Amino acid sequence: MIYAGTAVTCGNLVLLGKRIEFCPILKIKPNFAGYWSVFCGGIETRETPLECAQRELKEETGWDFPLNEFKHIGNIDNLALFNVELKEMQNPKLCYEHTESGWFKKEHLLIQPSPSDSRIMRLLI
Repeated sequence: MIYAGTAVTCGNLVLLGKRIEFCPILKIKPNFAGYWSVFCGGIETRETPLECAQRELKEETGWDFPLNEFKHIGNIDNLALFNVELKEMQNPKLCYEHTESGWFKKEHLLIQPSPSDSRIMRLLI
């Protein structure tokens, strides 16, 4: 499966969500359970990575940004990563897939939060 995700930033800060430990719908432990990460998910049939990033961000945070506000920042294996920049910090309305969210300084991403995928964090610095 191919994935797409979005890093929401505000200046030198990145918003990350902490993934659930157990999915109540699928009754399984999801990939990267308990990890802090960008908002992402699987690309659906006839969906571009950009469209997937937009849809997943809306589903997981409640924010609906136009496609032209998404900037592609890189790929890691089967993940296409995009960025949306906010003018001012806001807190998302998280869906069940995340237990909490937090704003983190870009220069600290390899140290905190933990656990996280260092490959994604390196792209965000």
